[in-house]
Amino acid sequence: MRQRQRRASRWTQLRVRFFGTRGRTIATIAVLLFVPIVLVQLFYSTTSLLPNASVGSVDLSGMKKAEATAKLDQAYATAKVPIYFTDSDEVVTRPTLPDLGYEVRNEARVDAYSYPFFARLVPYSLFWYQAVMPKGEPEVTRDTEAFATFLSVRFGDDCRFEPQNGTITHRDGALQLIEASRGGECDPVELQQKLAGVTARLNPEKIVIHGTSMAPVISTEMAQREFDRLGAELAEGVALMVGDTAEEIDAQRVATWVRYSVADNQLVLQLDGEMVAEWLTEKYGKDFTYDPGTTVVVLKDYAESSRNEGRAGSVLNTIKTTDELTKKLRGEQDGARLIADRIAPKETLRRTYSPANEKLSAIMKKYAESNPGVYGVKMVELSGERRNASYNETRVFTTASTYKLFVAYSVLLRIESGEMRWTDPSYGGLSVSTCFDRMIELSNNECSVWFLLKISYPQVTKEAHALGATHTNFILSEGISSTAEDEAHFLSLLYTGQMLQQQSSRDRLIKAMKGNVYVQGIHAGIPDAVVADKVGFLDGLLHDAAIVYSKKGDYVLIILTDNASWGHIAGMARAIEEAR
Repeated sequence: MRQRQRRASRWTQLRVRFFGTRGRTIATIAVLLFVPIVLVQLFYSTTSLLPNASVGSVDLSGMKKAEATAKLDQAYATAKVPIYFTDSDEVVTRPTLPDLGYEVRNEARVDAYSYPFFARLVPYSLFWYQAVMPKGEPEVTRDTEAFATFLSVRFGDDCRFEPQNGTITHRDGALQLIEASRGGECDPVELQQKLAGVTARLNPEKIVIHGTSMAPVISTEMAQREFDRLGAELAEGVALMVGDTAEEIDAQRVATWVRYSVADNQLVLQLDGEMVAEWLTEKYGKDFTYDPGTTVVVLKDYAESSRNEGRAGSVLNTIKTTDELTKKLRGEQDGARLIADRIAPKETLRRTYSPANEKLSAIMKKYAESNPGVYGVKMVELSGERRNASYNETRVFTTASTYKLFVAYSVLLRIESGEMRWTDPSYGGLSVSTCFDRMIELSNNECSVWFLLKISYPQVTKEAHALGATHTNFILSEGISSTAEDEAHFLSLLYTGQMLQQQSSRDRLIKAMKGNVYVQGIHAGIPDAVVADKVGFLDGLLHDAAIVYSKKGDYVLIILTDNASWGHIAGMARAIEEAR
């Protein structure tokens, strides 16, 4: 009886100890610590990896299996094999596993990662089971043909290869740094054997080949500094000043324009001109490209009497704007401006002429009718009263050598355009410069014919007509012909600067005319004046086409004759000068 009582007493004590207040507290804590985590583990996704899961250095914590597979595949695809030559502690090149022909797939490997039921029942195994979980191996295949191609392209068949500069390129939607690699020489058999023995690992071991290497001009470090600088430049935004407004260009767009080259041992940023021009034209072309208007200039007796200015045109200068953006991205200037070039209005000349001066015209007529021969005469004053006078000015004469003025004009057009140069060879090996002067000063026929054949008779005629000398012709069967009116018009344009683009061209022709050695005509009639002229003589034809620099004012004087004499030409010139 007492024994039963003692056993009941001990059982009561145990119940109090374990199920009393203290016991209940301990049990509650145990439940709170272990039951929730076990429940979480029991219901943890079967398609996700455990927290803190990793393979090598690749963190796969909590990822869906598909995501983890893609990340692992990418890690293997970008794993690089450092290759060294024995002459240097600098890496020669770092090919990726795909470069060496490897394809690494992790789908089956990751799919095999499981969190078994028995482990789920163990509290907190969610956080440590990955450490003891078998990681398995990826599925690896190797394309030996791709491996052989890489060796040939990268190292050459004889393992003699040039260094590759570090650079920056736009690839896969972003600017990327391309690492430099050394060039050099090695044993191709050893190279092939050692690279063939590379295993597909996330952190491949380095390979050492017997050989000598050569450093590139642009190291990876140099390219990295430029990459960082350009990244900071783009991060600040690329602003283009359009007039007075700063307009932001999308940095990602600008990145697609970036190109790099090497100059003076430096990595030099350039922009793809075609791509930039296309974008600029699409965005700003309509606003900054438009045709010019027309300026109408009214000339009376070769002097401007009125002018109605047309609107200037504009053209978007994509080349200069690209240069502005390039300088901005290089850090050479703070900003970039949109450049549009002004196009001067087209100019239309409307020429008017005063009626011929009756007194001077009468003097010409009287002298021509009182002396032997047939005359065609035209005088145009280029200053002062700006009178003009004429006699028989539209009569067509065979030009003799006065045609060489029109040839000289066509030569000067080509000098200005760059089609000809003064130093180019011409007739007999003479320079164009020498032949030009001989044609005007000495009336050399061989030089003038050489120029005519070079330019063509029809083209010289066309260019004379474009000046307004419409009765001058080099292609008629009866020979080259012109009129006193056409030749006076030609010399008036020359004197007033209304032909040719460059003053130096006009000065060159006038200087040659002042050097004319035949001085029996107008020179002799007006001995006190400076005369720049071109004479012509052929059978009974005697002509003199001159700019006269007289004390009474400069003027153009053309005297064309048939069956007259130099004395008669001098007399006509004297009579006109005295009447002025």
